[in-house]
Amino acid sequence: MADSLNFCLPVMASLVPALTRRSVLLGIAALVLSALFLLATFSQYSEVLIPSRRVYQNRPPELIDDTLNSTLGFQKIIVINLAKRTDRRDRMAMGAAMTGLKYEFLDAAPEVNMHALPPGGENPELNMRDAHFGNWRSHMNAALKMVTEGISTALILEDDADWDIRIKSQMRDYARASQLLLQPLRNTTDQYLDPTFPRPSSENDKPSSFYVGRDDNRITKATTSPYGDAERWDMHWLGHCGVRFPYAQDEVQPLARAVILNDSTVTNPAHLTMQFGDQQLLEQYPPHTRAVSRGWGGVCTQAYAISNRGARKILWEMGLKEFNAPTDIMLRQMCDGVDGRRQMRCLFPQPALFLQHRPRGNVAHESSIEDGKNTGYVEKAVTPNLRLSTMVNLERLAFGDKDLIDQYEDHEDDYKNTGQAGGNPDYWHFGVTLPEEDDKGEAQDSEKKDDDKKEHDGGHGDGDLEKSEQGKDDKTDHKDAHKEPKSKFGELWKDGKAEHTN
Repeated sequence: MADSLNFCLPVMASLVPALTRRSVLLGIAALVLSALFLLATFSQYSEVLIPSRRVYQNRPPELIDDTLNSTLGFQKIIVINLAKRTDRRDRMAMGAAMTGLKYEFLDAAPEVNMHALPPGGENPELNMRDAHFGNWRSHMNAALKMVTEGISTALILEDDADWDIRIKSQMRDYARASQLLLQPLRNTTDQYLDPTFPRPSSENDKPSSFYVGRDDNRITKATTSPYGDAERWDMHWLGHCGVRFPYAQDEVQPLARAVILNDSTVTNPAHLTMQFGDQQLLEQYPPHTRAVSRGWGGVCTQAYAISNRGARKILWEMGLKEFNAPTDIMLRQMCDGVDGRRQMRCLFPQPALFLQHRPRGNVAHESSIEDGKNTGYVEKAVTPNLRLSTMVNLERLAFGDKDLIDQYEDHEDDYKNTGQAGGNPDYWHFGVTLPEEDDKGEAQDSEKKDDDKKEHDGGHGDGDLEKSEQGKDDKTDHKDAHKEPKSKFGELWKDGKAEHTN
């Protein structure tokens, strides 16, 4: 027996290393195959859902690439959420996770001590409920947090906000556009592309259009924020439900627009609703255009970014100086510089980048401010103007479905007989080219030289981009052509029925 053991032990010992090596090699092979499988599966979504710096890896990183990080280039993203609305908290957490965003919740104020209101807050003619005061205090707490913690820039979101899953690449384009309006010309410190900066000199001044991709190299690049140096702006009103371009007659706002052409994330005119804004964007620019400008009459606070300087101004004007309206109207007063408010420097995208999501279910449950005042039932979740809505696609994103819902998918028929600038079928193919630049730096149309061609295109050559909304003669000739097409998504819900706002 001992002899048998003495014989077997060396043989077994010689087999162990071979078996171990074989197991290790098989294990490594299994891990490699698993990794390749996961990479192939995830790659279907990663380029769309979470753009990253590696998209631009062939060049050195730039400040503007910070828009692709988890806070979209701001120091923080802050989400205002009422503690009892756990449904909204869950939805926001899911949406942020699916699109690679990092945020922190700020508890909304459920009630406000009336003695803490600024002068005017006790005025019964304001017709404000406790929920309105709570909304105001919640936004003041966001500004207070920035001031006390020294936060340089922050994106403030309400907890019913929604965004396109391509928000990072959208914000990169928006940042490039905002710099065209905020940064000085190269080799200067106080001269700008916009000839009407800081305000129009005459009621006859016309708006200029500057183009992302054409005019970027004419300005000094920002160094402290991708959205323009933080000392040059107070607020980027990124999520609103309507605004208009300023007029020279407003007297207080520069008029220029920074234009992003051929933006496939912008809904086509057949489905795009400007909500409480006007139709200038649809009338003066081709489909799939996003424009950035100062604004007039902004409303709703789904999302806005503020600098620390802007937070201090808001906390003084709205938190201490005077209370005379709901939160968004007071912010509007500050951006417009009206009603006794000192003016902030604000920029707006049209269409907005963040919008209010309306989930499936009882309408009365959705608004914490209206508190059951509205009635009706939403059969299908919807967010206006967002093509690849994050919230509409939450289920598909969570389960890794390959096909996402495009709420407003492009169809060629959408561009026929719309009476919009997109009457030209060439626009449907995203074939709009950047206008050439004349000696004065004004946009000139390189493709529409004669009146017949201009009329065929719906009466809106690039030369018309410079015309004021006040041009009565042009509007008379094309009065019927400038009506916004009805959109089944541009609706308000009341008594269980949908009513068009346009």
